[in-house]
Amino acid sequence: MVHALSNKHGLQHQHGTAWQLLNYAASGSSIDWALARKPNIYAAAYELRPAASSSTGFLLPASQIVATGEELFESLKVMSRETVV
Repeated sequence: MVHALSNKHGLQHQHGTAWQLLNYAASGSSIDWALARKPNIYAAAYELRPAASSSTGFLLPASQIVATGEELFESLKVMSRETVV
């Protein structure tokens, strides 16, 4: 999934647990809790644009909305192909 995100527009994305990537517990998230109890389940969290270093915080500039949607869609296509039971 991370390759699909990165390949669409060349922006580098990372993968890992929310804790590993954010260096803090994501409030309201149960992903790490669920994985600790059922390690074989599939759980994902997305941290999309803008970059954490952006001065705009979570406010996405209008110029990046379409590209962000395209990247997300590519990764969701991969996830749906890979998780079909």
